[in-house]
Amino acid sequence: MINTQALRIIACPNCKNTLNSSSEGLFCNKCNKIYPVKSGIVDFLTQDNLQGAKLANAEYHDKESNFYDRIHLHVSRENKLFRRIVRDRINISGGKVLDIGSGTGFVLDNFTGKNQFFCIDISFNMLRRIAEKHDQEIIWALRADAESLPISD
Repeated sequence: MINTQALRIIACPNCKNTLNSSSEGLFCNKCNKIYPVKSGIVDFLTQDNLQGAKLANAEYHDKESNFYDRIHLHVSRENKLFRRIVRDRINISGGKVLDIGSGTGFVLDNFTGKNQFFCIDISFNMLRRIAEKHDQEIIWALRADAESLPISD
């Protein structure tokens, strides 16, 4: 489902123009790019901008997504450290949070309150997993390259 109220926060990663919704997904009037929405995830990546190491990264994390949390045991230790250093020292309750490299939801796992998250990852399946775990908190799940963010400002 397209969240039209939050649509003004995201932008075309190609030209930074605002995006509009259509039956095909999101489109840019300026550069005529169309970004499909699959399973609630906006896909800003194409074969043109996903090559080499970035393609390998996306493919690896797509394969690992279903068991990532179980095999990366360091995450539980990092959760405790994250809470002690970050979460307990800042108050963003009710705020908008941009999570770049969201993975399966490490940041969302550690924040409580009525925050609205914009989750960005290069892996479609990681975004699918985070949406399964945190559907209510996520405003947008965006498959995008962190070096070309689809954010207006």
